[in-house]
Amino acid sequence: MKTKLKITGMSCSGCSDAVERVLSRVDGVQEVEISLDTGEAQVTHEDGASLENMVGAVAKAGYSAEADG
Repeated sequence: MKTKLKITGMSCSGCSDAVERVLSRVDGVQEVEISLDTGEAQVTHEDGASLENMVGAVAKAGYSAEADG
């Protein structure tokens, strides 16, 4: 499965690296692609991976996330 997240608060490659790192640690997440230009994260994950856990992980890193689309 793939989920697109809109991430707010990223302003540099260090920010996008941090978001990628925390998302990749969420149970069930297989791959994360971040676009700093669009402020989006494309998350490939298992069916059982929780959107709530993904959003929470991003929030703990100091950014905001919501499902996009």
